[in-house]
Amino acid sequence: MAYLRKTKKADLNGKLVKGFPVLFWDNDVIHWLSLNFFMEKYRSTVVKSIGTCAQHIQDIYSQIEYEEGIDEVSDIDDDFLIAYKASIISRGKTSECKTENTENYASQIIGTVLLYCMWLEENGYSRNLIGTTKFHNIRITLTAKGRIKHPLAKHRSKDQKALRAPRESWVEIVKKYGPKGKYANQRFELMVDWGRAAGLRADENCHLTVNQLPLRETAEKAILDGKNIYMLLTHTKGSKDNSIPVNPLLIKRTWDFIDAERAAQVQKIKIKIKIKIKNKKNKKEVYTESNFVFLSEQSGDALLPSSFSREIRTGFLKAVDAGDLTEDERVWCHGLKHIFSVLLLKKLDENGVRRPEAVARQATRHSSEEAMEPYLTERFNENF
Repeated sequence: MAYLRKTKKADLNGKLVKGFPVLFWDNDVIHWLSLNFFMEKYRSTVVKSIGTCAQHIQDIYSQIEYEEGIDEVSDIDDDFLIAYKASIISRGKTSECKTENTENYASQIIGTVLLYCMWLEENGYSRNLIGTTKFHNIRITLTAKGRIKHPLAKHRSKDQKALRAPRESWVEIVKKYGPKGKYANQRFELMVDWGRAAGLRADENCHLTVNQLPLRETAEKAILDGKNIYMLLTHTKGSKDNSIPVNPLLIKRTWDFIDAERAAQVQKIKIKIKIKIKNKKNKKEVYTESNFVFLSEQSGDALLPSSFSREIRTGFLKAVDAGDLTEDERVWCHGLKHIFSVLLLKKLDENGVRRPEAVARQATRHSSEEAMEPYLTERFNENF
């Protein structure tokens, strides 16, 4: 039977890592295929998450050992997954599943198995195992962002925990675990503050442009007057321009970032392009400075929303690993907008504003008051 062990000290790309999972067969032989999968995931996530993933992979291999006619994950199909999910649920409460949410726990394992199957397919370890056509053993659909959708991996909303907006103290902890490097770290902290203080979504944050910003002089005057500045947001979810109030201190900090860290990063990108030109004969590359505020270190263009979201997720998981946050004190990218929305509603209530939901809907750029429902759970929480 397959079993898991964790390293006391492993050298992964020059970094000593404790607790990295390794799957073994019962004859003490390493399962190299899964190890390669875990190593691939290590590029984008933390060890604790890989440990959870490894438990799921161990579970599927243990199940396969009891199935006749199935020797590997590459042999499974949709019918197998249906029976497998039912088997997980029937086990009831286990040491791994400490809640009674067995339906969603089973969906989580199926989700990991699907990701593993996709990795096998994409790397040539299987053929016609998983895909979008009727010729694949496991038939899935893909979202516009390339995420796997399968009915067995869907979580039941009635079993999900109540949505809880992150606390600002949690966000401050996550900021401590932002990306390394002066530019990347300053960019990360500033983007987080634009999310929670101005209510920007990830896509709006990443597409903020330099020429959208009010002038530094305007911000400095507004700081003295103690007033917010209204700024036109041109890249929004509904593709409609919106005027939003912004704290002038945030505007000033952003200009400080543009004139210092961002300017230095642009010069580094230009030097990198020059080196490429020298190494490639008869090929000209020219970098025209992008107008976006928050630039990717690799492309020199706008940072991708998925990259920003992943930075927050990685920071949160690192904080959990370090014991500074618990898994229930969750901070995620769109949760920053939750903070903005809850604090806005509470302030409107305190000031006795009539129809506060309608005012907040305009400020948060929602299509209807009903669309704001997820933000209302913490509105009357005095401890928020």
